[in-house]
Amino acid sequence: MLDAQTFDSRDVRCKQPYGAVPAGTRVNLALRPLRTGGFSEGLLIAYFESRNEERLEVPMEWKGMDGDRDVFQVVLDTGDYVGLVWYSFRLMGLDGRQEELGPYQLTVYDGAEQVPGWFGEGAAPGFPTPQAWWGAAPSIRTGRRCRSTGPTPGERCATGISSAAISGA
Repeated sequence: MLDAQTFDSRDVRCKQPYGAVPAGTRVNLALRPLRTGGFSEGLLIAYFESRNEERLEVPMEWKGMDGDRDVFQVVLDTGDYVGLVWYSFRLMGLDGRQEELGPYQLTVYDGAEQVPGWFGEGAAPGFPTPQAWWGAAPSIRTGRRCRSTGPTPGERCATGISSAAISGA
């Protein structure tokens, strides 16, 4: 039986490093099924989207126990690949049954390009969240409506804001 703790891509025990990775990164992946599930083997199945769905199957090594869970680990080497990797897992039981997990997505980017430190945090530093600017700047919302109808200078939108105020004229 599989549960949410068998694999969680946000848990460093299951995937490290977290999030998107630069090309050349070795990504550590681990499955943590309950011992009572009776699984004896694990397999990583990876599809490299930008390489015409190249398929890679890598057996996972049993590393021991973590409390009441078996731990199966594997390293996915991204090499010089840049693009999306779709990966899934297969666990095989002692009784011949198989359980599938996934697919999951790994983004591999060109490590030569500088990624801003704030990337992945949801918004740029100092930039308000969408909830903050949505209510505070009705001209952003209404301006789009005015432009879509092609206002003439001085014409007012439904909110009473002049098109000149929106365009900055």
